[in-house]
Amino acid sequence: MTAYQAYQDKIHQYRAEKAEIQVVNVDQLKILGGSQDISLPLFSQTIVYTISNLSSSISRLKTKEALLPFETLETNKAIIILDWEDGKSARELKLPFTKNIQEAKPSKSIFQLLDSLYPGNLTVVEHSFRVLSQQQDGMFLFTMISRHIHALYLAKQNHFSAKTQPWQRVKLSSQAKKWTDKQIERYIEGLHRADIALKTGSSPLTMTQSLEILFVHCL
Repeated sequence: MTAYQAYQDKIHQYRAEKAEIQVVNVDQLKILGGSQDISLPLFSQTIVYTISNLSSSISRLKTKEALLPFETLETNKAIIILDWEDGKSARELKLPFTKNIQEAKPSKSIFQLLDSLYPGNLTVVEHSFRVLSQQQDGMFLFTMISRHIHALYLAKQNHFSAKTQPWQRVKLSSQAKKWTDKQIERYIEGLHRADIALKTGSSPLTMTQSLEILFVHCL
C-alpha cells in the first residue's frame, strides 16, 4: 500500500469511527491551538484535522512560542492531526513532536519517475509510470508531474522558489537542460489540455491514460 493510499484510508477509517473530519491549513491550525477551549462535536469524541505539508511549515518555526499552539493541539487526546507531505523523502520528514500527529509521504518511486522525465527517455518513464499507476491515483500523479515540469520550466530561466535548496537547484537545472524551450512548452500545454478535458468531461480518457499518451507525444 502506498503512503498516499494509507493517508486516504486513515481518513476513511476515522470517518467510519464517527470522528469529525476537518480540512485545515497551517494558519487555521495555529489559531485552533491558541484557543482556550476546543469543543467537541455533539456526536463525536474525536476531531481529525487533515492538512498538507505541516512538517515543512513547522520546520521554519524557530521559537518555542511559535511552536506552542501546535504542541497544545498535540497534547489534546481528543485531537488527531493527519499530515500529508507531498515533497519530502523519509529522511527529510521531521516534526518536533509526534504523539498525535500522523504523517504520510510519497513513495520513492514517484521521485524516481520525476527525475526520469526528459525527452529521449520514454522507455524508462513508461516502465516507472506503469508500476506507479497501479498504486497511485491518476490525479495525484498528474499533480506531482505538473509541479515538477513547471519547476523545470522555471529552472530553464534560472528562476527558483525561495524554498528550493542549492542542491535542488543544481538538480533541476541539470534536468531542465535536457529539454528545449519548445519541448517543455509543448508538454505543459499538453498537461493543461488533459486537466481541462478531465474537468469538463470532454474526453473519455482517464487522467492516467492521458498522461501515458502525453509521454509518447512529448518524450
